[in-house]
Amino acid sequence: GQVVDHIDSLMEEWFPGLLESGICEEGEALLKKWVLYSFDDGQEHKKILLSDLQAKAEEGDLLVNPEDPRQTIPVSQIAPDIVLADLPRNIMLNAEELEFDQAPEFLLGDGGFGSVYRASYKGEDVAVKIFNKHTSSRLLRQELTVLSHLHHPSLVCLLAAGVHPRMLVMELAPKGSLDHLLQQDCASLTRTLQHRIALHVADGLRYLHSAMIIYRDLKPHNVLLFTLYPNSAIIAKIADYGIAQYCCRMGIKTSEGTPGFRAPEVARGNVIYNQQADVYSFGLLLYDILTGGARMVEGLKFPNEFDELAIHGRLPDPVKEYNCAPWPEVEVLIKKCLKENPQQRPTSATVYEILNSAELLCLMRNIVIFSMLTAECMVAASPLVKKHAVWVGNGSTRKGQMCCIDLNKGGQTCEDFSDSRILCLTLVTLPGEKQSWILAGTQSGEIIAADSEDLKIKHTLHKLTDSVTCLLFSCIQGESPKKYYILAGTANGRVAVFENTAVKCTDAAPMKVINIGDSSTPVMHLCESTYSSEKKSVWGICGTKIFSLSSEFTVQKTIDTRVATLYSHGSYSESNITCIAIDKYIYVAKKKK
Repeated sequence: GQVVDHIDSLMEEWFPGLLESGICEEGEALLKKWVLYSFDDGQEHKKILLSDLQAKAEEGDLLVNPEDPRQTIPVSQIAPDIVLADLPRNIMLNAEELEFDQAPEFLLGDGGFGSVYRASYKGEDVAVKIFNKHTSSRLLRQELTVLSHLHHPSLVCLLAAGVHPRMLVMELAPKGSLDHLLQQDCASLTRTLQHRIALHVADGLRYLHSAMIIYRDLKPHNVLLFTLYPNSAIIAKIADYGIAQYCCRMGIKTSEGTPGFRAPEVARGNVIYNQQADVYSFGLLLYDILTGGARMVEGLKFPNEFDELAIHGRLPDPVKEYNCAPWPEVEVLIKKCLKENPQQRPTSATVYEILNSAELLCLMRNIVIFSMLTAECMVAASPLVKKHAVWVGNGSTRKGQMCCIDLNKGGQTCEDFSDSRILCLTLVTLPGEKQSWILAGTQSGEIIAADSEDLKIKHTLHKLTDSVTCLLFSCIQGESPKKYYILAGTANGRVAVFENTAVKCTDAAPMKVINIGDSSTPVMHLCESTYSSEKKSVWGICGTKIFSLSSEFTVQKTIDTRVATLYSHGSYSESNITCIAIDKYIYVAKKKK
């Protein structure tokens, strides 16, 4: 049966129309498919048209000799593909365990091939796909070719297949199809869920391609959803393999698929194409997921116009036209998938890798800073500050500049701050006060205080003995009521501690200076622990050492990272630390030698 399927597939692809029920001048089919048989061994073979045998198979499992009704032969013996006798026995339908009613209340969907109903098989809810009588048996065989031999978490699972009537029993998707979600409940499609659906579909697509199968009909209607919980192991699966096809190295050429969801080489027709056509369709699917299916609404009216746009190399409108939040890496991936030249598109395996990357998950947008100076540092607004903004410190050897980027409105404000490079920033919000401050530490040792709203310089604190390398606004644990402090690390290994009110005073001196290192071991980073038992404790780095400060601002703990046993990569242990993160564990970043 599988050999016959393969021959039929080759003929469909390379001799389009030859298997159709067209009629030539003599009134006969273009191509006759005969089945040879004999009722007795040694008897001369007879032949019957495959279409006639299929009609008889609908009546029973035996072919009866009209001249001698006692002589019979099983249809499965002479044409196993007709009655699915060539399939593994474990997927043959056990009719006694199927509870199925073709009543309207159980209808899940229908189309040109037939209908899908909710049913029960072996005590579990399932979806039963019933094929219409006039539908070619090739569609059933085509789906079985994929479903019975390929198994993957992102492909709908086949449970059973039957021939009286022709049906497929598959796992049921409780949440329906993706196109239904886009049309009826788009609000539930969070960014995390958008990503997970796309990732699961890409995983299934790369698996199909690794098995040399072209899917050819990737669209929201053929993506089934099993849950809307984004942390679930299985969310989306690819369904409906009626036109999926094994692909030889040369490719295939039959123009299949749904208008508006096809690659340009498929829409043109009579052009050889390969799995890269699916990648183009995936790009459109990803676009529809991102825009909530807005393109699909237009496509329902004029689907062929979308094919024309694809043929002429025109891309869909930018996602911002549909009021979508920016997602730079996904938008770039969509453009790559929609390249007119198939060879310039990424493979499905590459698409999956990109969707699995941290850059795509984390990057929300790219913002160009309107400054010719190098960005040295930045600080973001805290929950206590109403303004949704980021402040960036720029600088050169003779100039320091501050830029404020309004993330809601997109505007930028830049002000020259000093004649020295800005090395670090911190945002200061005093308890009970509406005004917030930006403190900027400079290469010359100054700490500049400015209004966070307009960036106007108010004054400078007491100048420190070396470059200010890091700043931290912190609440020290154990104080009651809570008391906030400003800590400044310097290039000569010291930490200066200021009271929080110093931000409002000109030339305010530090209340304490802690000597930790020297000019060869600068204090490069100060941070707070996020671990519950050490919440708000201050940690820092000085050369190769990690230190923590007590509530009295004394060094209470030091860890020397030069100890080779601390690291699996001992060759890096002599390097200075560049930054740390403190949770239950201490995470250390170092430069390679």
